[in-house]
Amino acid sequence: MPQKQEFPAFLLEGIMQELLADLHERMAGPDDAGERLRAFVRFHIEWHTARKEETFIGNMELRSLAADQYAHITAYRKQYEDYLRRILSDGVKAKLWTLDDTRVTTLALLSMLTGVNAWYREDGRLKPERLIRIYQRLALRLVGAQP
Repeated sequence: MPQKQEFPAFLLEGIMQELLADLHERMAGPDDAGERLRAFVRFHIEWHTARKEETFIGNMELRSLAADQYAHITAYRKQYEDYLRRILSDGVKAKLWTLDDTRVTTLALLSMLTGVNAWYREDGRLKPERLIRIYQRLALRLVGAQP
């Protein structure tokens, strides 16, 4: 049993470490919160649609972890969430948008973005670049910015 519980934790930790490393690599550059939000949306959709299996595992196996493993893995997820929250907070400070609640907006955006993985198909009617542009505009509208 202990090995059965350790494997998902090991797998999830690897996925989260790769996600965070890729995020930091891809997000180096833009200073403007609006550009950072667009870049984050692009990154999230590209990463999650290219790694459907990892995303599915990350979402489904979390519930099977022991309490200490769960806390460890969700700390990685919180880092990802905090990255987006900082973008949104920076946009508020720069008066690019106004938010009723930054945390709720962060979670709403992440839910919207992660949901793409459930329905998007590469052979569907939307090509990746079009999908990304649509989601970038949706994200900007959600925060009250002009696309």
